[in-house]
Amino acid sequence: MNAKLLLIGTLAGAFTLFGWETLSNAALPWHMATMRAFPDSTAAVQSIRAHAPENGLYYDTRGVVAAVSFTPDMIDKSTLLGPMMVRQIGLNLVVALVLLLGMQRMPRLTTTGYALAFAVGAFAISLSTFVSNWNWWGYPAAWTAVQVVDRTIGFALMGLALGGLLNKWSPRVTTDEWGGVKAQGGLPSTMGAPRGTRG
Repeated sequence: MNAKLLLIGTLAGAFTLFGWETLSNAALPWHMATMRAFPDSTAAVQSIRAHAPENGLYYDTRGVVAAVSFTPDMIDKSTLLGPMMVRQIGLNLVVALVLLLGMQRMPRLTTTGYALAFAVGAFAISLSTFVSNWNWWGYPAAWTAVQVVDRTIGFALMGLALGGLLNKWSPRVTTDEWGGVKAQGGLPSTMGAPRGTRG
């Protein structure tokens, strides 16, 4: 895989995934529909801060799991959307690069074949992570289902982008060995002769 394909493929894959993530989280209502806001957010935040003095993941065996990530001045973290988006793009670049490098070790597929392979992989990994959280920590079933579908679609789109670029810039070379080596001449004629008639 040449350096140009590696660079452009990484960028294309990362921004395809980021585009889907933006659409999924900003335009579609399904993520917010699976979560609830605190009735009194000020009281809830003060209580959590009092019992969670440091940022981290807190739990109670009676069914509480809380990710605490306050800033020192306790500002509204929606004001930090820009830096978080930059970090997400950085993460997506790493993901796209790793997958693009991994595609070199895969049998060559059609563009839709890559999309399907990425979707199946993302679906399986999402089941392993999000459904495990549902099982062990009680994450809501609706939230879990949205996360699994979201990841599956996002990675299918990235597979489509990466597969399209790979097949366009580095077309598969068809050789006799690609589909297996064909036997020349078939079986010897004596192999098919009725028993007792062979010389």
